[in-house]
Amino acid sequence: MPDAAIVYGVKRAAWMISPSFVVPFLMIAVGAWTGVLTGHFSLLLALSALMTAYGVYVCYLMLRRPEELAVEENHVSWAHMYRMMFVAQVGFAAAYLL
Repeated sequence: MPDAAIVYGVKRAAWMISPSFVVPFLMIAVGAWTGVLTGHFSLLLALSALMTAYGVYVCYLMLRRPEELAVEENHVSWAHMYRMMFVAQVGFAAAYLL
């Protein structure tokens, strides 16, 4: 399957993937409120707020100059994406262990 950036262009592809940096973290709060996620309620809400804000920041980095995603080998947003996943894992561990 061809890369989305090749098919749609870098700018459109960046906009297409942006929701995936915000929506999943909003769903943590939804899961906590509905009882699907059974960890520490307050920690799950705090994790949701923190990670949603972090996701918005990563989107900002990506969308302010999307053409750099195609020409730079390691765009700054990539490092944040990996950190974001690490923070989410630690946050979930804390919410379920405390």
